[in-house]
Amino acid sequence: MKKFYFFVAIIIFASLVFVSCVDNTYILAKDNISEIRENILIFKDEDIYVTLMTGKRESNYVNDGISTATKDFAVITLYIIDNQYDYNEQTVSYLTTIDNVDYSGQMLNNPYDNSYVIDLAIALTPNLDNIEVTFVTQDKEYKASLHNISNEWKYDGYDALEIVCKDFKDYIKQAISDNSLQAEVFIKNVYNETYSDDYYWYIQIVTQNGNIYTSIVNPNSGEILARNIK
Repeated sequence: MKKFYFFVAIIIFASLVFVSCVDNTYILAKDNISEIRENILIFKDEDIYVTLMTGKRESNYVNDGISTATKDFAVITLYIIDNQYDYNEQTVSYLTTIDNVDYSGQMLNNPYDNSYVIDLAIALTPNLDNIEVTFVTQDKEYKASLHNISNEWKYDGYDALEIVCKDFKDYIKQAISDNSLQAEVFIKNVYNETYSDDYYWYIQIVTQNGNIYTSIVNPNSGEILARNIK
């Protein structure tokens, strides 16, 4: 009987050692997400390029290494593909129905990239697809049927974060204190600027000490295409 209890004690001890050795960088990083984009829907034709991005991000959006309370966002962005189009002279209104709720209003002019944007500030049904949006300017009406391209990806934002955590494991461990990650995580996207559907995961980990670890991950292959340490 003594041998039996001794054997059980060894198993328990080995289990505790194994658990303590398990890499927890991803678990801690996942608990410190300040922004994550969960759905990406797009539409393009010869006249317009439209995106709808949904997810959660900090209410107090600051890259300071501290993750605080988040809120839902659902941002519609409209690009009018016309070199002669004057964004400063035109206003655009929008109309859409999402999850059986109607949304409408005037979009805001984004002076940084000559687009129109509006944040519905709502949580959308996961994997939502086929969203119809109508845009109206002073002299023209545009219709868009947005398709959820992120539904087709093999790796979602959490998968991409796990890949990056494995790659930056030794650096991330330096930001762990008392089993808490002294950093915040941003899971965003970068894309081909030629109005395409070539999007990639953009993962950024910002520590409270000012270190920044950034990677770009292919959502279909999981390959890290670029990485940077600052």
